[in-house]
Amino acid sequence: MNIIRHARIGTWIGIVAIVLFAWSAAEFNPLSRPEPPFDVPFVLMIGGATALGVAMVLIRRSGGLPRVTMPRDVPLTPARMNRRWTLIGIVVLACAAEVSAGGLQLIFLKEVSTHIQFALWNVGVALVGYGMAGAPPLKIPRYEPRHLAVLAAVVIFAFAVRVIGLGESIWQMIDELHWMEGVSMIRWERNAYDLLRSPSSFQAITAVYTYWNAGTVALFGTNLFGLRFLDAVIGTLTVLAMYGLGRALFDRRMGVIAALVLATFPPHVQFSRIALAHITDGFVAVALIMFVVRGMRWGRRVDWAAAGVTLGMSQYFFETGRLLFPVLTFAWFAAMLALTPKAHKHWRGMVIVLVTAAILALPVYYNIAVRGENAIARLSHSSSLQSEWLPLFQDGIQAGDLEQAAEWLVIPFRFYVNAREAFDFYGGRFGLLHPVVIPLFFMGVFYCLWRARSPLNIFPLFVVLTGLGSAFLVNKWGSPRYIIVMPVLALMIAVGIRYGLSLVVSAENVGKFKRDHVWMALAVCVTIFHGVYYVADHLPYFNNRLLMSRPYPDMFDGAQRAARDYDRRTTQVFFVSTYQADANLARGYYDFLVGDHPYRVETLPLDQFNQGMIDLLPRDRSYLFMIEPGLNEVSNLLYANFAQVYPPTPSERILPASKEFWAYFVPMATPNP
Repeated sequence: MNIIRHARIGTWIGIVAIVLFAWSAAEFNPLSRPEPPFDVPFVLMIGGATALGVAMVLIRRSGGLPRVTMPRDVPLTPARMNRRWTLIGIVVLACAAEVSAGGLQLIFLKEVSTHIQFALWNVGVALVGYGMAGAPPLKIPRYEPRHLAVLAAVVIFAFAVRVIGLGESIWQMIDELHWMEGVSMIRWERNAYDLLRSPSSFQAITAVYTYWNAGTVALFGTNLFGLRFLDAVIGTLTVLAMYGLGRALFDRRMGVIAALVLATFPPHVQFSRIALAHITDGFVAVALIMFVVRGMRWGRRVDWAAAGVTLGMSQYFFETGRLLFPVLTFAWFAAMLALTPKAHKHWRGMVIVLVTAAILALPVYYNIAVRGENAIARLSHSSSLQSEWLPLFQDGIQAGDLEQAAEWLVIPFRFYVNAREAFDFYGGRFGLLHPVVIPLFFMGVFYCLWRARSPLNIFPLFVVLTGLGSAFLVNKWGSPRYIIVMPVLALMIAVGIRYGLSLVVSAENVGKFKRDHVWMALAVCVTIFHGVYYVADHLPYFNNRLLMSRPYPDMFDGAQRAARDYDRRTTQVFFVSTYQADANLARGYYDFLVGDHPYRVETLPLDQFNQGMIDLLPRDRSYLFMIEPGLNEVSNLLYANFAQVYPPTPSERILPASKEFWAYFVPMATPNP
């Protein structure tokens, strides 16, 4: 009788937690509370978390708390690594590293094809992983056809969400010039770039992502679809890995729910549809956690080795993952060894992860050392330690210092639930989470927090470390650095759907079969809601905000039209507007679209377009003047100076009148007699 009473009381307290979380989400809504103070929503959130914890304690006593995968007392199988394959892999990796670095100046490793470098690198990574796994027999895993069909449907759906309209729905560049320039440097057909060398001094990464990007551009063309296709693929693979993580931690049904939620999770969809290397961090996060959980569940050495390979791969991509993943992995292993029963049985597996990752990371840091590059180039540029934190405390703790420090620490966490991005990467009406799903997120993340003795402790730790890392940067809520945690946010929503709400919808009340259908139906509703919100609300708002953020018309649309409709070999392009368009962006985008061409793109403010400038123009080429509407003095100068000027053509895209360039074409510019 006491057990039943505990369960009923727990259910009612769980309902209180849901109400408090929903109230907190409404108070955090930036449309109603865009600025501090946030004492009311914060207190409501803590109240909901406390109520959730009490409900979980009461329901656990009744045996009604759902199970989660815990470390098992199973032996590591096989017990030993295969030294031969591991050493061969290390040698191959060393060759790949030396080709890029040239530290030893070995003649036979000079001027090696980029494709051969990539093959060497892949072979080295595979052999190290295979050797550390103990050289297990290779076999294709078997899956039940029904489950495989469901998974295939989810993955195909996720891919379609990311690839349909890939080059058109966001036609403006989103800080993608770095990757365009990298692709132009590597060019698949040139085949002569050092794979482990950074294509940009501003980004401390290898060229592996850019090499993949060059491949998709070679396959689909020098356009936004070709440039962004890689991110769509990696985003889809992250959805697939999310199924694996949900299944490893919980069960197949949870794997499907988690994959569905991530399939249309708006921030992840957004960054799967633009070309930024950060998207690899999200995949690494999900795959790393999945393989570690599998290793603790079954004791298979291959899972621990795969986790090490994944952690090692994080060092080849963007700096956020390179710096955060080692810290996060050490912290998670320490937390499990201290809190999680039987985790100490898997200390050898944890060592395998760290050793494998260290071996795979060595080529990256060897190249950095030989070339004398900055291993934290992006952090050096973006860190606020010198500009904010050290000056704050260099004269001791003064009045207001702790309040200021607390504000800086809290700001990044607001981006999860409240703050709207000031920069145009995600730039929606809300923070990363829509207010409708914030209660589910709170249910999920605090559910994991209250089960801190299980491997679920990684998720609150992940959310907190991502926020704390951003607190020490100048821009404390730029969405690209949150890509690393976006799949985890989606997983927390999924956990809230199934495991948080299981506290109030018990199998005894509705039956297990009906309850499972309730979870799946709610996951489908969240998936549909996210998809509709992203397409119907977020994208139009984001595109318009991005368009209006620049004081000149849409030069990206203008560059696309110039590249598509006019001969690059004989035509020089000018952009003329009241406020000068960004010359670097205009040139970089046009250069990427057309490849090699003889004439440089120019951008001019209105006051520099005059008779003297026209008199200096060579008459051995055609000209395309992209002119802001309403600048009649500019068009009059063209008609006065050139014998033939084609009628102006507007953009086919629906743009505000002030935000489009009109194209005036002057063929083989002969002067007006």
